[in-house]
Amino acid sequence: MKLKELKLDDRSGFKINLLSNLNYYGNLDIKAFGKPVKKIVSSVTYEEVKCVSYHPKTKELRCTVHIKNQSGYLGDHCQSGSYEYVRFYVDYENNGNWEDVGVTSFKIHDIEDHKGLCYGLKLKIKPKIVKKCSSDPVLPNVRAILSWNIAPPANTPNYVPVWGNVKEARIQIAPRPQLQIPPFFENPVGLGDIIIPEIIIPPVLSNINPLVNLDKLKKIYKKEVDDARLVSMALKNVDTDFSLSDIIKSKNKFELAEIDFSNILDILTHPQFNTSYEELKCIGLNRKFNELHADIHIKKASGYSGDLCSNGSKEYVAFYMDFGSGWQFMGTSSVTVFDINQIPNDGLWYNAFLPINLTPHQKKYCQEGKVKIKGILSWNTPPTPNNPNYVATWGDWEICTAEIKPLPQGFPGFVNQPWIESVGGVDNDIINQITGLAKGPSGMANSIVADYSPFDGNVYVTGKILNQNPVSKYKMMIKEPGGTFLPFNKNFNVVVTTFNTFLGTESDANVLQSPTGDFYDYLPKPTGIIQKHVNDDILALFKPTERGIHELYVESDTGQQSDIVKFMVDRDVPTVAIDITTGSGNCGKFTVGQIIEGTFEVKNDRHLDYVRLSLAPFNPAGTIQTTSIASSDTTVSSGSLTISIDDQDSHLDYITGTWRIDTASLPACGYTIHIRAEDRTVVNSSYVGKHSPNVSRGFCLE
Repeated sequence: MKLKELKLDDRSGFKINLLSNLNYYGNLDIKAFGKPVKKIVSSVTYEEVKCVSYHPKTKELRCTVHIKNQSGYLGDHCQSGSYEYVRFYVDYENNGNWEDVGVTSFKIHDIEDHKGLCYGLKLKIKPKIVKKCSSDPVLPNVRAILSWNIAPPANTPNYVPVWGNVKEARIQIAPRPQLQIPPFFENPVGLGDIIIPEIIIPPVLSNINPLVNLDKLKKIYKKEVDDARLVSMALKNVDTDFSLSDIIKSKNKFELAEIDFSNILDILTHPQFNTSYEELKCIGLNRKFNELHADIHIKKASGYSGDLCSNGSKEYVAFYMDFGSGWQFMGTSSVTVFDINQIPNDGLWYNAFLPINLTPHQKKYCQEGKVKIKGILSWNTPPTPNNPNYVATWGDWEICTAEIKPLPQGFPGFVNQPWIESVGGVDNDIINQITGLAKGPSGMANSIVADYSPFDGNVYVTGKILNQNPVSKYKMMIKEPGGTFLPFNKNFNVVVTTFNTFLGTESDANVLQSPTGDFYDYLPKPTGIIQKHVNDDILALFKPTERGIHELYVESDTGQQSDIVKFMVDRDVPTVAIDITTGSGNCGKFTVGQIIEGTFEVKNDRHLDYVRLSLAPFNPAGTIQTTSIASSDTTVSSGSLTISIDDQDSHLDYITGTWRIDTASLPACGYTIHIRAEDRTVVNSSYVGKHSPNVSRGFCLE
């Protein structure tokens, strides 16, 4: 058999081989899982996570995954394809204590005629540790585990994938907001406890030497920062029309600061990419959110215009795309960086991103599109717009090829044609249109992996309008169980990010979406330099009040309609009970060596995921044994026991069982037997299993 055929067999037969032997490829502990048939461990032949980064403001972890082959992904866009999963872990104290913060994914297909594709992923997190800016910075380590077609198991930070790899990066968590800085200290340059206000040049005095604080900068940074970097820092607030001739007139200021004037002048007049302070390492396209992103590596402790209590400085990235007729300027984005004395040896990783409108370039279903993307990094100064060959004094550029996802299946592609991309935090294409239940990874930034899941709480509906006109409007039509389609006309809030694509600045604002009649304004419309984007393309926020299958579709003001999407709502919260039935019962006294028995039950939930019994305080010597209607076989475990509810049993709304604990090896103590149930419901479009009641019963072991 040829090597190429062998690799393809290992891809197409991947899951089948694992069913025969979980350690078929030798990536797991041999003692625990059996002898491997062949060795394939952390193979990056087909896919590889290349960069991991973080955006402190948006609190989003991001990574760039490179797809290397044209085949081996289980079919083209007319077929099912496969998934690339990335699970993220965060080690806040850098002591090996990894916290699982979730998994995200994207769908991948066989794509012809490419030499590599760059995909971007993001995951929203809530930082566990946040400090004030004057405290030691929070610089966690992040681990990303890429695994093809099998999601890395939860809470397993040392998991080694068969196809994929592990990548780590140090990031910086944004400090708590500072008090308002007085106007005369608006742009401080700080290092440690020293803060010196920069000299702000009024417009009427723009010809006055801007380098009056250069000698102060030299004293602050000493020999830690290059002279050319100090000059760039000093020119931070200079009017863009300030010419090199003005700098030449300021020669005496260079001499005062003991800076080599001729060397600096050559660097400023003949810029060449310099990556000694920062470097653009990866760029990618997040197809789910139509966002370009850039992974930026910060390498030094100082040279960034101030510590975390200052305004710092910006790393700008100008983005370009080539759809086949040359580079088109898409806009400039930025991320703020700081002087951080505690920077690790491997540096810190930041991310800059830019939402874009790709609907005019999406092809019909089954027809993938490819596009070249380019990012130009420039510290302190935005790259000149519409100049794809711009060379920054500080920074560099990266080029890669990305895939533009096709339009949905059956989508006609008319102007002002709307379509729905997700309901309740999951892609609508993983919602079964008969049962209304979701099954599979969400592809969103919320770490949901649905498992025959209904919905409850805040159900967000996201989507787009194809090639919309500048004043497009839409209405959302919803049909509740037993009802008819009616327009949804309630107010809801969205977050709108405004980008100045020339200056690379952005700002967020809460916007109340209030209908005029039955129609809402469609907000994600690029308007030249100033572009506004609704975060996550939210079209509506629906709060269901009834249990059962709901239906919805979107209609534009020109009469074009999206497909109808059905989804099941389950608002029932399970109730649990547990009792001790032997001896003196609940809160009773027992002697070491007695067998304690009891019953448990779960009611009112047809989408149950698991029931967990546990002993507190935990002791593995306390063996728990159960028998239940959901698991006819006897189940035994040490200290705690989980009964997983099979898919075929998830319709049961009443589960009962018995339990017993052998206390022969337990020390005398006070204990509780604890029951917890969790269902499969996707709640508030954010997580699975919020409906999780629990009850405890105590007993004393003498």
